[in-house]
Amino acid sequence: MLDDMKSMLAVRYGQRWLNSENNQNGFAVDLTIAEKDAMRISRKFGLVGRGMFVSTDTEIVARYEVVKPVSTLFDLDAVFYGWWGSRASENLTYIQREIGDDEIFYHFITGTPTHGHSGRIILIGRQVRDVIHKRWDRRMKKLTEADRVLALLPVDTSAGT
Repeated sequence: MLDDMKSMLAVRYGQRWLNSENNQNGFAVDLTIAEKDAMRISRKFGLVGRGMFVSTDTEIVARYEVVKPVSTLFDLDAVFYGWWGSRASENLTYIQREIGDDEIFYHFITGTPTHGHSGRIILIGRQVRDVIHKRWDRRMKKLTEADRVLALLPVDTSAGT
């Protein structure tokens, strides 16, 4: 879906709309946490880290550790959207979440009619890992319970004759 959105926006605003190097560098600065702001950002948003770099394909990649106590995926989304809304979101925004083994990726496209940015913000750390592992544990438990219920159901052997 992310590639479809990029293609649609490129058709609408032109091929140079997305990821010009100058646009990306300015946006990357917005996502960087300066050392002098680290404590304020940590308290307000529950994030620590330097933030960003521009990858070789001119996409922005930002990594932040979540230090705020969270217990659900919705809590992590709230941390992300709090940061995103105050620091990065522009007139147009598309976000696609991807859950990894120990991290969560928020792939994004954002911009205005004159310029666009894309990349990913990655949330990492113990808080993130614990939420992901609890989520998988719950899913595995549900699958195990479903298997037990299926094993108790009678099997109809008359269908084969």
